[in-house]
Amino acid sequence: MLKIYIVFEPENARAGDAGERTEFVREKFSWAAFFFTPLWLLFNRLWLAFVLFCAAEILIACGVYYFGFTGLGGIAALLLPPLIVAFESAQLKRYRLHQKYYREADVVTAEDLESAERRYFERRKLAPVSAPVSPPPAFPEKPRSSPSVIGLFPERGR
Repeated sequence: MLKIYIVFEPENARAGDAGERTEFVREKFSWAAFFFTPLWLLFNRLWLAFVLFCAAEILIACGVYYFGFTGLGGIAALLLPPLIVAFESAQLKRYRLHQKYYREADVVTAEDLESAERRYFERRKLAPVSAPVSPPPAFPEKPRSSPSVIGLFPERGR
């Protein structure tokens, strides 16, 4: 069964040392994140997600106590945040890598991590190295002559 891996490389890496710091993030449901959510968040250094998870659990526990849910309803409500973290674990890892100035380099499908690494580095070796693309400006430049037409048509008469 093929698995999907998203490959991240450091933005400021030189050609030689980019391979050593390359990260592979697998798209999957994380059972460890479901059963050990707070520890998983701390282990992956997702501090903000940990604080938000704890706040959500406290609020849900207060709501369960206040509204008097007992049994299965209360347990289901308290299992909702770990379930969300487990489904979004790959997205949380990608967010952390973007914060560490990594860029998405490729998407690889393979049967395991070792074959994904081999496939990615073989493909990378064959592809020509291109200069990094500069990000678009934060605020686009205002057009010099603003058209007086409102709608989908850029100019009058066309």
